[in-house]
Amino acid sequence: MSAELWCLFGAVVMALVHLTAASFTFKAQVSNAYSVGPRDADIKPTGVAGRLDRAQRNFLETFAAFAAAVLMLTHLDGEG
Repeated sequence: MSAELWCLFGAVVMALVHLTAASFTFKAQVSNAYSVGPRDADIKPTGVAGRLDRAQRNFLETFAAFAAAVLMLTHLDGEG
């Protein structure tokens, strides 16, 4: 597997870490009842949970472009 694909794999792992950290800290903030309920109230995460939520959203904004660039580079490298 090429270095580019290893970087993409690492980014996927990082995305899962972001999601897990943001999810667990928010669940600790609002309790399990909100997490498994209908979520009718729009509760925003604050403190560390809010920062991790923003970090996750920032990561997801750029991940698609990164993945597309890696896959394009891998495809073009295979044609040469």
